[in-house]
Amino acid sequence: MQVDINDLEEFQITISKAELISILRASLVSSSALTDGLSNLLVKKPKIET
Repeated sequence: MQVDINDLEEFQITISKAELISILRASLVSSSALTDGLSNLLVKKPKIET
């Protein structure tokens, strides 16, 4: 899968230590732990072309 660098966005979020441990534990058994665990924090908004 190739993604154009211009299509990436940086997000800064804050999570608790308990959430961190849960995500790390899930990453041992899932290839999409970060996506699944943080999807509610990553609100998709339409990209505005300039």
